[in-house]
Amino acid sequence: MTRRAVRTRRDSRSDQRGIIAGSLLKIVLALAVVGFLAIEAGSILFTRLTIQDTAERVASAAADSYDDSGSVEAARDTAMESLADQDEDAKLKRFVVNPLNGNVRIVIRKRASTLVADKVGFLKDLTLAEGDAVGHPPEA
Repeated sequence: MTRRAVRTRRDSRSDQRGIIAGSLLKIVLALAVVGFLAIEAGSILFTRLTIQDTAERVASAAADSYDDSGSVEAARDTAMESLADQDEDAKLKRFVVNPLNGNVRIVIRKRASTLVADKVGFLKDLTLAEGDAVGHPPEA
């Protein structure tokens, strides 16, 4: 073999290593982006699921309190305490008591804690979770 043939074979191996390294880098970057997006989406989804559960628990506690006391103020205080115990970041946005049947409707909101989405203007609305629930007094 001539020197030229040896160099060509060596050069082609070097080119193949460069192609493999470049492809591997692209795959790693793609997986990192997909993982990041999954974390962001998971945080938003988890917040939406938990805020609804919290709303149902708070509404139930407020309805029990209203049934026991007959006082809207006591039911609201119970709702605020229950909300603070379960999720200190959530805010009570609506509280309505139906005096005819003792049902208590509450609406709470919370912004999902994300790395980027809650800081980007057009994505902020996606991070806002709202829970709406009606609590019924216990059956006699």
